Amino acid sequence: MGNYILYTDKDELFECKMQLAGAEITDAEARLVIESTNINLVFSGKVDSDGKCTIPIKKLSGILKEETQGKLKLEVIVGDFYFNPWQSDYTVETARKLKVDIAEQKNQSQKPKIEVSFNKGDKTARITNEQEKKSKKAITQTNIKETQKSKVHRLKNVDEIKRLILKILSDETK
Repeated sequence: MGNYILYTDKDELFECKMQLAGAEITDAEARLVIESTNINLVFSGKVDSDGKCTIPIKKLSGILKEETQGKLKLEVIVGDFYFNPWQSDYTVETARKLKVDIAEQKNQSQKPKIEVSFNKGDKTARITNEQEKKSKKAITQTNIKETQKSKVHRLKNVDEIKRLILKILSDETK
């Protein structure tokens, strides 16, 4: 007697082969009983003329929680006779599972170097992410960063953006 697995997220088909002596196999009624501490479920099936028993089991989502355990019993009724020819322990699982392993975060100091440059007449302005780190303190102190940052998002003209960057750079050197 092994541990049968029932699923919360997929339909199953319980199948077995029966041999019956002294009565017609087609008169047999088969059902699968799932017993747990809180609820008992009964699924009815069919037995064909060859003795093949099939019992569909619907998804157990919302009925039994994952990791629920209990007894699973096959019951066969033929006329006035009741048989319990098979039983097993069961565990409820989820067929579709997702496991996520987060890779280590790369060291933040290994950021790629970013450089922005443009020419304005005879002046050339260049900003790198390293310079940006040094200038953040100055920009924050003069509160230019917050006001200019919101303006940059609204600017549509490239010349205005260049002028703004030149102004920020000249304010930092003061």
